[in-house]
Amino acid sequence: MTDNQNQSTIEYMRNNHAAVLISYAELSYELIEENLAYPGVDFIANLGGTMGVCLGASLLTLIELLEFIILKITWTISKKINNNSGSVMPIRKVFVS
Repeated sequence: MTDNQNQSTIEYMRNNHAAVLISYAELSYELIEENLAYPGVDFIANLGGTMGVCLGASLLTLIELLEFIILKITWTISKKINNNSGSVMPIRKVFVS
């Protein structure tokens, strides 16, 4: 490159060059942290507690249903045994004159 070409390049750069200055208004920043509202361990503990209540209630209901069925069967059997034993006296007609 010759001096003439260098000079024209320098002139071209002076005429067509633009400088942009970008800066921050403040050099401070805001830190935003996200925390879990419901941590995993608490979720598992509450889920286990809820399942315990539900399964406990259903187990209690199942036991009560089984107790009802057993009582109904024993009541029916004892009623049939008492009817067949003849412990009930027949009613006789009595005529009074």
